[in-house]
Amino acid sequence: MPDQIKNIIADQSSLTSSALKQSSASAQNVDFVSKILFLIVLYKTDLNESPAFQSLKKTVRPFLSQGYVDVLICDNSPSLEIDDFGQIDNEEFNLYYLHDPANPGISLSYNRGAEIASLKGKEWMLVLDQDTTMQTDSLQKYVDALKNYPNFPVYAPMLYSNNLLLSPCKYIMNRGTHLAKIEPGVHFLKARNVLNSGLLISIDAYQNVGGYDENVWLYFSDFVFFDRLKVLYKKFVVVDCLIEHQLSSSDYTNAKFALNRFTYYCQGAKAASLSNGELKSYLGYTIMVGLRSILMSYRFKSISFFKVFIKAFSLGKNEN
Repeated sequence: MPDQIKNIIADQSSLTSSALKQSSASAQNVDFVSKILFLIVLYKTDLNESPAFQSLKKTVRPFLSQGYVDVLICDNSPSLEIDDFGQIDNEEFNLYYLHDPANPGISLSYNRGAEIASLKGKEWMLVLDQDTTMQTDSLQKYVDALKNYPNFPVYAPMLYSNNLLLSPCKYIMNRGTHLAKIEPGVHFLKARNVLNSGLLISIDAYQNVGGYDENVWLYFSDFVFFDRLKVLYKKFVVVDCLIEHQLSSSDYTNAKFALNRFTYYCQGAKAASLSNGELKSYLGYTIMVGLRSILMSYRFKSISFFKVFIKAFSLGKNEN
């Protein structure tokens, strides 16, 4: 276990009277929350300014009882984003902080989180990107889904960005495409995929499939994990919960930024294509990324994107 984990347990007396008044959850609900490790991955962002952290505080308040909610912060920033824990606006959480300046990627962060969750006897892990905003009743929606559809490996919210449904998505030939809508409830894993943020994952299922592939450290990490689930499980649950996720518009407006992100995209696709060792997977990713490189080159009137595809994907060379 990494020795830089810091456990910051808030003083019980600091829980405000207003928060106590809102603590009306049933014993069953409180018990459910105590079985979850919430995980937020940070990168060059102040925790107090993270939409995920701020919105999580609001959605857990109705569940506060005699204890605190366990939250792990995996900070992959080059320098500490939390250097004074007394400055954290926190009256809800029992915080754990893990800093890795090497920026190993979210897959390793999730695997570390699952390890910690297991050691603490947790049954679930709920992962959040720093730019994800939960609604006030989001956690209650997860509780309802677990009651109505128990014993599934993954519970996925409806993840939106500017009214566009990002996840779950249609998934064919290693390519995800947007769905116009999706109904809450039980769905087959086949022909579907999800994005990471907002996933509530069974620790048992997580361990059964071997966790996240740490070679796929950012892009496509969620697709590869879901493909691993499909080997052992047939169904998952879509939660009747809308969560907002911020996407950067710089991918399509700033050529330098877009080229840098596309390099990571190619590297992720290459690692994902090799994850299961199947030729059809490699061919599927080759076609998808090759077409994307042509479209991006056309958009920015630059052949640089196609060159990155050749170097970073076809030849497997690191551009950075």
